[in-house]
Amino acid sequence: MFKVIDNFLSEENFKDLKENIVDNTFFPWYFSNYTDYFGEQGLDKSKYIHVFYDNHNSNSKFYDLLLPIIKKLKCISLIKVKINSTSYFEKILEGQYHVDNLHKGTKTAIYYLNTNNGYTKFKKNKKKINSVENRMIVFDSNLEHLGTTTTNAKRRLVLNFNYF
Repeated sequence: MFKVIDNFLSEENFKDLKENIVDNTFFPWYFSNYTDYFGEQGLDKSKYIHVFYDNHNSNSKFYDLLLPIIKKLKCISLIKVKINSTSYFEKILEGQYHVDNLHKGTKTAIYYLNTNNGYTKFKKNKKKINSVENRMIVFDSNLEHLGTTTTNAKRRLVLNFNYF
């Protein structure tokens, strides 16, 4: 079904990600008008993203920061890698159930960059995986899941990998 791996990266690699992404005032974030699917309606349906890899190419000068993760996941081929920054909200809001891609035989890996009371929930068994920094979840990409907002941090930061 899915695998949860705590302390996924070494302290050194995790510190490198935090310094260059989480704590970097100049990290480039891009506004997304939707949270889960194109055309969502509602003022609460937005987030900031940064796409590291898409369409067979690196899109970011920060891509190399992810190499320790990519290596540890044993990726044969990447499909897409991005980070989502979902802002604080006064109550936990769940997104829509979705799959990240429809390519047969692919994996999705979700890596949490900060600890907060948000979570990832799977549709099949309603299992919730809490957002804990340096935690990784790996599962088949056709597994429906959703993400949430957070009420106890300024933002919820999630790296999302889709790969073979």
